[in-house]
Amino acid sequence: YMKDIRASGERVIAIVNDLLDLSRIETGKLDLAFTTQNLNEMVEQCVAVMQPQANRGRIIIRTSLAHQLPTIVADARALRQIALNLIGNSIHLANPGGQVIVSTALSDFGEVVLRVRDTGHSLNDSELAAALEPFSNHAPADQSSEGAGVSLSLTRALVEANRARFQIKTAPGAGTLIEVLFANAMVKA
Repeated sequence: YMKDIRASGERVIAIVNDLLDLSRIETGKLDLAFTTQNLNEMVEQCVAVMQPQANRGRIIIRTSLAHQLPTIVADARALRQIALNLIGNSIHLANPGGQVIVSTALSDFGEVVLRVRDTGHSLNDSELAAALEPFSNHAPADQSSEGAGVSLSLTRALVEANRARFQIKTAPGAGTLIEVLFANAMVKA
């Protein structure tokens, strides 16, 4: 019982902190410290943090990290939050026994790309629109949800604050793919 109370309290604190961050971004008051970041190292750390949650849901997390990926220029705290939110969202959408695939790549245009794909249900257009709104429940209609939050709306705002692009691709039976693309101006060889 105490464990449930603690978990609920931590969830409320996380939502309040997300709201504060979203508010700071929207008002231009979020202080970002742009420094050189190793995306592969950050992804490995975030996967390790999220592994227990995936294990509880019987979800397999796989990684495919590009060798010799150039570093990027981004805010370390925001980059970590982006990766954690994307992995957590994909775990939430994946079915038990499903997979979350986290990968990095260098695009043909010189962009460093972070991709997080799940093998769960795909989102329809209305679910996709709702997923990007704070406090909406974006779980597919045939899947249970743990409640509303600001995860993807905050993630998109953090991505844009780091001068990167945020894309979601979804197709029936193919799950959801979210990509964060750091322009080659933000990439350091």
